[in-house]
Amino acid sequence: MSKLSKPQRILQTNKALTQLVMLGATVDQTITAVTKAIAHLSPYDKRRVDAWRLLIKFFGGDTQIGDITAPDMLQFYDWLRGKKLKYATVSRLRVPCKQVWEWGMAAGICKFNPVEMAPLDHRKFSHKQLEVAVRRPLTQQEFEQLISFLDSHKRYRRMKFLRHTASIGYYTGMRWGDIQHMQWDSFQEGRIIVHTRKVKRRISIPIDHPALGGGRLVELLADLQFDPEMDYVFPALVYLKTQPKWGRLYRMAKIENADGFYSLRHAFVTRLKANGLQLEEIASYVGHSSIKTTMNYSH
Repeated sequence: MSKLSKPQRILQTNKALTQLVMLGATVDQTITAVTKAIAHLSPYDKRRVDAWRLLIKFFGGDTQIGDITAPDMLQFYDWLRGKKLKYATVSRLRVPCKQVWEWGMAAGICKFNPVEMAPLDHRKFSHKQLEVAVRRPLTQQEFEQLISFLDSHKRYRRMKFLRHTASIGYYTGMRWGDIQHMQWDSFQEGRIIVHTRKVKRRISIPIDHPALGGGRLVELLADLQFDPEMDYVFPALVYLKTQPKWGRLYRMAKIENADGFYSLRHAFVTRLKANGLQLEEIASYVGHSSIKTTMNYSH
């Protein structure tokens, strides 16, 4: 006689799982039944609950768990990667996800465990892969849509630094930290000259270059008021530890699938490459020491 697994032993006396077989075994029903089945066996586990919520959100509560395959789980991992979850986090989330199908197999409602059949590739969670997967550059139309939203919104039109920083990010490709610490002497004869904080590199960007916008940035910064008593262009941002929620602003402006201030930096590189500039020249504008890094920013 073969030894029964722990889920199979509990299944024999558990009404929740017995009822599950009769209901038809959707993702939502399976998770509900398993939660009842292990309530007296293990304490509340936030990681387990979070993993199951993500499963329901991605696959939908009405999906039959027997219909979910290994390629579907690989798409689930890619979806988690798009949410900027690290490899270690996703690896930990796989354990409670695997439990769902273990109980399903014990109940006889599925024949295999797709989580075990879909290995997690740590190479897809490298910085290079995350840059390509997560960042989507804004188009010119989407950028103008964002500026129009910021100018018309009752609250955000008073926060002019949002429009100014977004414009600088889109037309110069500067990082948020460099814009935070921009000084007035950075504006010199049609150029923006900045010493980048991340790699300690001096970059010089011509703001009237046709490929970079042809003076559009100057128009957007026309109402930027010079303050002789302040060294910084945006003194209120210098000590700000967190960025504005750019992803939320994009969604409010009806811009889909864009996330973070870096989408503006990616848009800058993509636009310059489309306009025929060489990668070496683009790399000098964005402060990259290697054109391989610049290639990752081009979409």
